[in-house]
Amino acid sequence: EKLLTSQAMELIKRMQDGMPTEDALKMSNPVRLPKELRDEQSKDNVPTVRLTQDALKGLKHDVETLNLVRDLRDVDAATKRGDARVKTHDKKERRDARRTIGKITRHELDDDRARDEK
Repeated sequence: EKLLTSQAMELIKRMQDGMPTEDALKMSNPVRLPKELRDEQSKDNVPTVRLTQDALKGLKHDVETLNLVRDLRDVDAATKRGDARVKTHDKKERRDARRTIGKITRHELDDDRARDEK
């Protein structure tokens, strides 16, 4: 009875510190799983990822798109040295950069939806 009470107090203390319920229960349980069973459970939880040619091309395209968006955001946010209120690029260039970012974002979202439907 005293063991269960102390285990419950320890469980409550860990949960109050922000630990998830399942993790707190696992840490407070004095009986451990055999090593063979723990290894099998950890293997089951690992997702397998296959790097196919299409996946690599998709990653390369995503990186290029992110680089382009980063450069466009820099155009929109760049200021002259020494005066943060004066923009480096004129109003039209900044507006075009923001519009281009919106177009790229919409296009990428549409491509992702189409890829998910396949």
